Amino acid sequence: MKPLEAVSVLDLTEGNPYIGSVFADYGATVLKVEKPQGGDDIRRRGGTPEEEGPYAQYYLRGKKSIAIDYTTADGQEIVRKLAAKCDMVAVNKQEDYMERLGLGYENLKAVNPKLIYGVLTPFGKEGPWKDCPDYDLIVMAKCGLLEKTGFPERPTKFGFPLAYIYASWHLTAGMMAAYLKAEESGEGSKVSVSSWHTMMELDDTFAECMQGLNVLPRRLGNGFPTTNPTDTFHCKDGWFALSIGSDKQWLDFARQG
Repeated sequence: MKPLEAVSVLDLTEGNPYIGSVFADYGATVLKVEKPQGGDDIRRRGGTPEEEGPYAQYYLRGKKSIAIDYTTADGQEIVRKLAAKCDMVAVNKQEDYMERLGLGYENLKAVNPKLIYGVLTPFGKEGPWKDCPDYDLIVMAKCGLLEKTGFPERPTKFGFPLAYIYASWHLTAGMMAAYLKAEESGEGSKVSVSSWHTMMELDDTFAECMQGLNVLPRRLGNGFPTTNPTDTFHCKDGWFALSIGSDKQWLDFARQG
């Protein structure tokens, strides 16, 4: 038995449905709402006109699916009825947009007072960047990750959508904490996470450089500002990775080498 088999989640996310994937992995019943015409955009990523791509199999794993156009009055009423029977709702649209549709937190709380309403946005509800495009590369650029990733001649993006994945994990953790509280109090709550805030919180290198070294982080290739040597090295039979974090490790490595 998986730990969340008693939990039900209404997944209203689009294009980045990893939040629901995490809940499904732990056994929750996840109902994924998709557009009637073509479904979630993730279905076409990496695919062909005849076949869905691998992203759909990855992100939609373990979920049930239903087609609802919740930009219409009828679709909005269906979503409200579903939310009344679910423990959680997950969205990745701006809150004011969902409110205009009558599907914001307060709207759905009216039909389900214990509801946990999770919101994932790229840059948060307020501020000058709140309407910036929702792309992982832009998040990584604005949080400074590109500035210190890669070799000196060019900023480099991470190898997978790091901000989305970590922010989704943060949101699911927050939603579970709110769910446990709701089980005791009978009162639901809204949990909001942005990809940018998540990356800023995770970036311990920035804090180390600013507070410990009094310098801005810079691109060091495979190196690291506070451990040396840390890099990849080419040898006679191929490449190997080495990271030395203390004088003791260096001495042990030198003796064994």
